[in-house]
Amino acid sequence: SSNDPPCNPIYIYGQSGTGKTHLLMGAGRKWQSKGKKVFYVRAETFTNHVIQAIRMGHMREFRNQYRNIDILILDDIHIFAKKTATQEEFFHTFNTLHTSGRLVVLSASYAPSKLVDIEPRLISRFEWGISLKLQPGPLRQILEKKAALWHLPLSEEILSFLLTHFPQNPISALQTLALRAHREPLTIPLVQHLLKDLLAKEQLQAPTPEKIIQKIASHYGIKSEDILGKSQTREHAIPRQMAMFLCRTLLKLPFQKIGEIFDKNHSTVMSSVKQIHKGIEEKTTTIPPDFQIY
Repeated sequence: SSNDPPCNPIYIYGQSGTGKTHLLMGAGRKWQSKGKKVFYVRAETFTNHVIQAIRMGHMREFRNQYRNIDILILDDIHIFAKKTATQEEFFHTFNTLHTSGRLVVLSASYAPSKLVDIEPRLISRFEWGISLKLQPGPLRQILEKKAALWHLPLSEEILSFLLTHFPQNPISALQTLALRAHREPLTIPLVQHLLKDLLAKEQLQAPTPEKIIQKIASHYGIKSEDILGKSQTREHAIPRQMAMFLCRTLLKLPFQKIGEIFDKNHSTVMSSVKQIHKGIEEKTTTIPPDFQIY
């Protein structure tokens, strides 16, 4: 109808710290002030609502709550990965709202095409409207403001250093600098020295293909060379598939790149990732406890 929103859904994505939640909440308040019935919810909360409704037999109430609104704003949609019941329910919620011309606004860390373990039918719906990428500009501005507040002179070089080496939490690194710098002029070597503990911790935590392969090899009691070798025996093939799956899921590496690391072609990598994913869904495969996927 002529009243339907021109872009539906609106899909906003960008890395942590780009201000997605802030933007969604601001938009929600604006729409509310115009008399719209807006419902903002985090993906995690939506999942909890689905589980509760199924357990308590309250699906009708759940559907009323989510469908009798003008605008649904759902934050962090990538959290739906592997959650089959949640994805199923959201599929129907989305269809109901979209068909009746109500607006759906979504946010995620990745573009729709880069989402992992989300049903293709949902991904195609996410691409129906408009996708907007948020650049990490605001985080830089926040750092500058905090630095000024803490009387910490920051050069462009040091700002870039913090953003590059602490992508998840540059503000806590800045806070450490403010506490330890004692008004001396900051240089990169001094910053590296003052933040050495944090840098070491960051490097330990940051996964790499090598770390994934080593951890998987030690979990399965084999050598890294066995994972990277040609052997097709089950005791080597399963860990190899798991390592490929983790490179894809944790590092978001393209299939081509994973193929280069493991000396396999693109389609072998794709089917390995698919096989592990299927095993996890069917509960025949479990991810080693060392790896926090989500």
